[in-house]
Amino acid sequence: INRNHTADLPAAALAAQRGVGVLVKKALGSGRLSATTADAKAAVRFACGQPGVSSVVIGTTNAGHLRESVQAATPAGA
Repeated sequence: INRNHTADLPAAALAAQRGVGVLVKKALGSGRLSATTADAKAAVRFACGQPGVSSVVIGTTNAGHLRESVQAATPAGA
């Protein structure tokens, strides 16, 4: 599930209705959705904000990018 791949959103919503979590693996579209820091944050927020999504896997070799992704995934006030 990502901004360019939304075909699985109905399945994620159904999982939410059934109390089943969804793990998203390609929230950044294999890097295609993270050209800028703002793009990466928007992509992570999009994936995390979908009903049923309980976790997003973020892969990076850059500690700064990981911190930014964690920040983007953290709800305001948490």
